[in-house]
Amino acid sequence: MRALVLSLLKPPRPGVDVHGTYKRIPLHVRALHALGASIEMAYYVTDGDVPASADLAEAARAQEAAEAVYWGFAARVHLIRRRPRPPQTFRDYYLKGVAAAADQPALSSFAGPEQAAAVGALLDTGPDLVVVNNLHATCAVLRSGRRARRLFVDLDDVQHLVRLRWCRQPPRTPGRLMMLSHIPALIAAERAAARRAEATFVCSEADRAHLARLGLPRVAVVPNAVDVPPDPPGPAAEPVLLFVGGMGHEPNHEAAERMVRRIFPLIRRERPDARLLVAGSGSECLPSRAGNPPGVAYCGFVPDIGSLFARSAVFVCPMLNGGGTRIKVLDAAAHALPIVSTHMGAGGISLADGKEIVLRDTDEAFAHACLHVLSDHAMARRIGAAARAVIQRRYDAASVESQLEGFFREPRSAAAG
Repeated sequence: MRALVLSLLKPPRPGVDVHGTYKRIPLHVRALHALGASIEMAYYVTDGDVPASADLAEAARAQEAAEAVYWGFAARVHLIRRRPRPPQTFRDYYLKGVAAAADQPALSSFAGPEQAAAVGALLDTGPDLVVVNNLHATCAVLRSGRRARRLFVDLDDVQHLVRLRWCRQPPRTPGRLMMLSHIPALIAAERAAARRAEATFVCSEADRAHLARLGLPRVAVVPNAVDVPPDPPGPAAEPVLLFVGGMGHEPNHEAAERMVRRIFPLIRRERPDARLLVAGSGSECLPSRAGNPPGVAYCGFVPDIGSLFARSAVFVCPMLNGGGTRIKVLDAAAHALPIVSTHMGAGGISLADGKEIVLRDTDEAFAHACLHVLSDHAMARRIGAAARAVIQRRYDAASVESQLEGFFREPRSAAAG
């Protein structure tokens, strides 16, 4: 079997690109490899990744050596150049996307005419099975007009829900409200993809039920997953809080700034010895760092995230925006850390409030919950251990890969509906 995996990401860098979607795509790749498939990876690159003057085919061949190290087996590589985003007029930014999701600002770099042609050329080579990551790359498949023999679409984040949540968040500017007009086109693209696909994957039962109500066929839950470490130490005794997230992702940036500026000062008022670690690529460049807030350490990218978990007493996720499920929450739970999160931050993850996680949304309630967990070490260990048990049962990477093997092995009639 020859399998093509189309990712909206650039080629991964071992030890560096270990977050978010870079943890989801390997679930598919390893499942296909376990079935004996010959793997071909297609990535999107910018001129910063591969100079415009370079030959993409030659750059792809050079990348294959790094892929063999990253995956542990050989994979053929294809590179697709992202569409540069020019200065956009009012018509480009707001109006064109009303009719077609592929023309919306967030998606057009991946699904322009050139990108659709490149994807179409790959489909013309006749792969036996195609897995497409996220709606961004899926729009290029739709725009190409080609049909794969067997197509699996991993929506991961349901984009029309991501857009709706973003539009509802303050500040509710006229521009954000106008972006609501893009949501019907996003839903239409998700429907078109689901009709073509043997199965459409989402991260949570809540997303599956929502899409089923919209009439999308054959939608199945394939949760985000993590490797569960053996015998983690659990919460540290010192009053250290930890937030992790790549700050290039706007919801992470917003959550980190909220934690530093609004929530952590409330905690320090009661616990002057409390410390906050903010980790993830770009965290060292957050605007709040200029104020040198007391007790806050900006760690930047940390290759060994386990070392941060071992130093921390509480993992915090004060997110108010985004989609899918947060792998950072799964990772923290797998390390038996107690987690204080917003309902949004833990959305789609089967952790019970008060038993396996603490869920609070307002700044004051969030801070109070952190203080409670810091003051009761026995409760912290109990919540962390209970959360870890859930991850072992439901979100272990090996189990999810086995689930995917079943989808990729079975014919259309056995796909989830």
